[in-house]
Amino acid sequence: NITVVRLFAYLHDKCRLDDGWDFEHGIRAAKMLHSIRRTLLKELSDNEFSLLEKACELHTTEHKTGEPTIDTCFDADRLDLNRVGIEPSPNKMATEQGAYYAEYPDKLEQIKSLLF
Repeated sequence: NITVVRLFAYLHDKCRLDDGWDFEHGIRAAKMLHSIRRTLLKELSDNEFSLLEKACELHTTEHKTGEPTIDTCFDADRLDLNRVGIEPSPNKMATEQGAYYAEYPDKLEQIKSLLF
């Protein structure tokens, strides 16, 4: 669900206290979603909201859920770790596609250059 993935990208780190190790920021983000449920997130179905909430809550503690939308959120976050000097590892990805792009980051950069 691309809508959920896009919202996750924007919201999952909104409750970080800093850019260091903040283990509970995902839980705080999931709770924060309820405060914007009837405004910014009002167009989401209950299922979409639940997916977004779970993705935010679990992205720092779970490796893989088996739910394609949530796992895509996890991989998108992990593939962006190089922004803080962490090289994404293929064996830490939740999907085969994520593992591919972690192994071949130049391919991911090619796609990004087309999008941005």
